Amino acid sequence: MSDWLQNTVFMGQTLLQYAQVLAVLVILFGVLWVLKQIIFRRLQRWADGTSSNADNILIRSAQWPFQIATLCFAILVLTQLLDLPFVAITWLSIAAQLGFILAVIRFLSGACEVVAMSLVHWLNMRDAQLDSQICPLITRSLRVLVWLMGILTILQSLGYSITGIIASLGIGGAALAFASQDTIANVFGSIKVLIDRPFVIGDWIRSTDGNIEGVVEDIRFFSTQLRTFADTVITVPNNKIANLAIENFSRMTRRRVVTQIGLGYQTSVDQLKEIAQGIEAHLKEHPEILQDTIFVRYTEFGESSLNLMLYFFTRTIDWGEWLQIREAIYLTCLGIIEKAEAEVAVPVRELRTKAWPEQSLSLSVNTNGVDK
Repeated sequence: MSDWLQNTVFMGQTLLQYAQVLAVLVILFGVLWVLKQIIFRRLQRWADGTSSNADNILIRSAQWPFQIATLCFAILVLTQLLDLPFVAITWLSIAAQLGFILAVIRFLSGACEVVAMSLVHWLNMRDAQLDSQICPLITRSLRVLVWLMGILTILQSLGYSITGIIASLGIGGAALAFASQDTIANVFGSIKVLIDRPFVIGDWIRSTDGNIEGVVEDIRFFSTQLRTFADTVITVPNNKIANLAIENFSRMTRRRVVTQIGLGYQTSVDQLKEIAQGIEAHLKEHPEILQDTIFVRYTEFGESSLNLMLYFFTRTIDWGEWLQIREAIYLTCLGIIEKAEAEVAVPVRELRTKAWPEQSLSLSVNTNGVDK
C-alpha cells in the first residue's frame, strides 16, 4: 500500500505527498479551532475574573498573531513535503517569514498599551503625579516605534540595505523638518499640555476669548478633540491650545451665583431693609449655600430701579442641580418682595414736557426792498 502511494504520481506529486498535505491541513484547522474556541476562550474567561485589565489586553493582542504564526508554520511544512520549483519554495518561505514578523509586530503593538500603563503606574509610585491621559500618547509613541522597527526588519529580510535607507532619511531630514514646522510645534504643544496639565480627558474647558468650549474627549499627538454642548466635535491644534488661556470648569470646588434684583423707587426704606434682611436670612439658612461668602447689598441707583445684588456660592458644581437651587432661591426672593408689599421694577422712562410762554410774533413783509 505504501509503495503504491509512493509510486503513483499525479501532477508531479505522489499520492503520499497529497495525503501528507491533507493531514497537515486537517491538523492546521484543528489547531486553529482549538486556539480560538478552547484556549483563548478559557484565557479570556480567566482574564475577565481578574481585577487587572493588562491580561485582557495581552490575550486580545495574542489571538490574531498566534493564528497567523500557525498558518505560516504550516506553509513551511508544506514546502518541505511537496516537490515544488525552487522559485515557488523561495517565495513561500519569504511569505512565511514575513507572516512571522507581522505576527510579532502585531502582538508587540497590542502589548504597548500594557507597557504604557505599567510605566505610568511606576512613575506615579515615585510621585510623578501623571494622569491617565498620558497613557494613550505613550501607547501611540511605542506603537509607532514598534511598527517602524518592524518595517525596517521586513525590508532587511527582503534584502534591502537598512544602512542606505537610514542615510537617505538623514539627507532629507533638513527639508522634512523645514516643511513640518507646524507639525513639530503641535507635538511640543501636546508635550506642554501633558506636563502643565491645564486639563485632562473629561474636563469641561473654555478659552477666555470664548471661541473654544467643550468637554475634552481625546489628546492626540497633534491635536485635542472637544465635544461641544451642541454635540459637535472641535479639533484644536495642540500648538494653539497650549498658548491659550484656558478656563477649566471641571476644577471648580463650588459654583457661583451673582445677580441683581431691581426694586422700584416708590419702595420705602423700611421695605428695602425688610427685603434685604429676608433674602439674606433665607440664604444663611439654606443647606446648599456655602456660608463663608454671602452678600446681599444695594449697589447702585439704576435708571428705573434700586438694584439689590445677590452674591453667593452653591455647594454643588453640577450644572443641573445648580440651576434647580438658583431657581428655588429666585422664587423665594419674589415671595419675600411680595410679602413686603413691594414690586420688582419694570424699566420705565418718564418724559416731562414744559409749556413755553406765549409770545407775540410780528410778521414783516419786504416789498421793493422796504420793510413794512
